[in-house]
Amino acid sequence: MPARRRRWLIGSLLPLLWICISPAGAVDPDLPSWLAVPAYEVPLEADADLDPAIPDPRAVLGSPVGSRPASGAEIRACVERIAAASNRVRFEEIGSSHEGRPLY
Repeated sequence: MPARRRRWLIGSLLPLLWICISPAGAVDPDLPSWLAVPAYEVPLEADADLDPAIPDPRAVLGSPVGSRPASGAEIRACVERIAAASNRVRFEEIGSSHEGRPLY
């Protein structure tokens, strides 16, 4: 095997090997706790007074936000429920796509 190809092969396989042997979910113990938590789980303000009437997206989607892809219908249902419970959010159709689907 030529040296150039060998270097390319080793350079390509080392990162893959590192990914395969590193423990899944390993967190650096020196990281601050707020970095170890995904950003969408960290509240905007720690002392925020949240309205309990506004549904948590987790309650609508059935899983934490960002843990899996949400369909368009799930996102729409989530926004509709929030808009129905809040006087600060409006959910209205503003037009339609070239395929005839509603745009909000």
